[in-house]
Amino acid sequence: MNWVDGAFRGIGMPKSTPPELRKRMSDLWANLNNDAEMKELAAKNGFELTNIGVEQMDAFMKERTQIYTEGAARLGLGKK
Repeated sequence: MNWVDGAFRGIGMPKSTPPELRKRMSDLWANLNNDAEMKELAAKNGFELTNIGVEQMDAFMKERTQIYTEGAARLGLGKK
């Protein structure tokens, strides 16, 4: 199977975290990832920074789950 993927990393917070604090943290990380010096440092170390904000997270996770579930099924893995 020919498969290319990434290693996604992020931050986690308790479900009880207020939405405005979640948004603030999301924006802070996006600003850091968009900083030219940070982008250059990441690229030198083989990383491509991808911003997935709090507003896009549910859709992103749904998409990744579908992709990984389909890949596992093609390999004969997972629930039968």
